[in-house]
Amino acid sequence: MDTTQYAEGQFITPELVKQSPSKKVYIAADAKIVQGKFGDKLEVAVEMDGRPKTWGLNRSHVKALHVFGKDSKTWVNHWVKLVVVNIGGKEQIVAEPELNKDEVIVG
Repeated sequence: MDTTQYAEGQFITPELVKQSPSKKVYIAADAKIVQGKFGDKLEVAVEMDGRPKTWGLNRSHVKALHVFGKDSKTWVNHWVKLVVVNIGGKEQIVAEPELNKDEVIVG
């Protein structure tokens, strides 16, 4: 049995993205608001390489996902490519939503 998923955490991290063969997540559910250390934040259930994960969204992620619509229900069933970049010496995840050729950018 492959036990890789049991050695990983629940959340999408830069390290997890770098190790991913696909570097993509599939948005499986509507976003939800959770209480964080510094106030409310958004999380969304995703699948990465067939494994369920939680993606903690930052402001840049939310703005990028607005291409699918401003209501997080419109994000469900879409794919997002994740890229790890170095910003100010810290690794950050950048979201690149994938549009189908028949989809139109919203807003």
